[in-house]
Amino acid sequence: MNFLLKDLNEPQKEAVLTCGIPQLVLSGAGSGKTRVLTYKIIYLLKTKNILPQNILALTFTNKAANEMKERINKLIGENYTKKLIMGTFHSVFCRILRKNIIYLEEKKYKADFKIIVEHESIDIIKKIIEENFNNELEVYLESQDINNNAQRKIGIKNLTKKIKKKISLLKNRGISYEKYLDIQTELYKDQLEYIPFFKNVYKLYVLACQDKNLMDFDDLLFNTFLLFNNKNNVKILEKYQNIFQYILVDEYQDTNIIQFEIIKALAWKFKNIFVVGDDYQNIYSFRGANKLNIDKFKENFPNFKETKLCQNYRSNSIIVKISNKLIKNNKKQIIKELFSKKKETEGKIKLLICEDGMDEANKIAFIIKDLVMTNKCNYRDIVILYRINRQNVPFKTIFFKEAIPHKIYN
Repeated sequence: MNFLLKDLNEPQKEAVLTCGIPQLVLSGAGSGKTRVLTYKIIYLLKTKNILPQNILALTFTNKAANEMKERINKLIGENYTKKLIMGTFHSVFCRILRKNIIYLEEKKYKADFKIIVEHESIDIIKKIIEENFNNELEVYLESQDINNNAQRKIGIKNLTKKIKKKISLLKNRGISYEKYLDIQTELYKDQLEYIPFFKNVYKLYVLACQDKNLMDFDDLLFNTFLLFNNKNNVKILEKYQNIFQYILVDEYQDTNIIQFEIIKALAWKFKNIFVVGDDYQNIYSFRGANKLNIDKFKENFPNFKETKLCQNYRSNSIIVKISNKLIKNNKKQIIKELFSKKKETEGKIKLLICEDGMDEANKIAFIIKDLVMTNKCNYRDIVILYRINRQNVPFKTIFFKEAIPHKIYN
């Protein structure tokens, strides 16, 4: 293990070597969290002699899980990773549900349940509304000033998406349609938004999925939560508590309420839980992610050890300094000052304020042409990064117009 530890800085070593208590690792951007997670697993396997099948490592993407598996394979061989329980929340919980579906209290599903994607859920909801709530639908469309067929199609599509999103958020908070009926503030809000029939749509959607043996991605979490909270069969939870003696969670800041409750239940017996997250990078609240889970971790595991990873290995110091200045404006944050030992380069970061995508593309096109015409660089030296693919549309339009050669990589 010593040959691995030489690759770690002091806080990283502390995170890897600490064992026997709950651990909260606050990992800044580019601070080597994947390396720490990987080395932690190797340390448990090789030094603490923990069996691979007793380790559960949860990630948010298959890419992250595969990357960790590849690193472990390279360092200690694939014999260990074959038995490791490592994967996304949804994939791991799906496997647990298929093996234990008969122990769900309501017994509404079979082990060969089919997983449906977003558009399939929306189609079911649309059918429910059109078959059962036609009058209510007309009232809703009227409230939106929708009065022709073209607008109607868009209005119904937006409504079904809105309802699906709300159902998803409720499941991720652990709120069934039965519990929803007791939340008066939500029912009142539905009245104001002209969707008082939402509570009935929620119920019919759940029943339709159960009848057809279908689960959406939120059901994989919600039903796992129900499985482990079945008061008539506590042995199921006890079984998995004994299997998963060490639990590691990546991107912990993006967990939602239901994910935290499942993690807490599984870790409660041994308290060997290791979570890595960064409140600075909590960007999925619209999908139910709850930054307060960091506080809940501290409350539920009071004897925890906190470690901060602050050295950024990805960017030079000017990038990190500017990021620190920006993040200091966050009203609620866990203070940690990131730093980089990479050499500071010349130049400044400029903030370009634009009215919309076309304005942005026009301004950037002007900057690019100026850089090239003044011989400061060539076209091939310039890269534009964007978050989602549709953001490249204004750039394509303007670049063709201005004869700026470019290649799109997505």
